[in-house]
Amino acid sequence: MQIEIIKNRSDIGAGTRGSDMGIDAIEIAAINKHNPYFTRYPYVDVKTHNETV
Repeated sequence: MQIEIIKNRSDIGAGTRGSDMGIDAIEIAAINKHNPYFTRYPYVDVKTHNETV
């Protein structure tokens, strides 16, 4: 199985400012639990336009 993580840090359309931090919060929680998920698989950062919100 091939896994690639897509990190989308967008506030646009969320209705709540700060929703862009969701993926980072999950990644930090994994690090704190010594879970290697985010270091094991490659990831792509989606370009965002949060400054327009």
